[in-house]
Amino acid sequence: MIPVLYEAKETKFRTFGLGEIADAYEVKATRERNGNYSLYIKYPLDGVFASTFKEEMKIKSDAGRRTKWQTFEINRVLRNSKDHIVV
Repeated sequence: MIPVLYEAKETKFRTFGLGEIADAYEVKATRERNGNYSLYIKYPLDGVFASTFKEEMKIKSDAGRRTKWQTFEINRVLRNSKDHIVV
């Protein structure tokens, strides 16, 4: 599933928000032993949402075969190099 970006104040998730994050290089969702989920996205600096990502925005994505459509909140947006950012 392609992750979908939402505004920070979104609560209903009935639409596709700001849009699908289709041009990400890498999307990885993991589940920790304590049951918490985390989402890692590597995104190109010249991508559609590169300047849109902000802390506290929400992303909906699958986190595994049995955990579909989980909600993640953006905690950090890092510009790690000259060609991509990490969310």
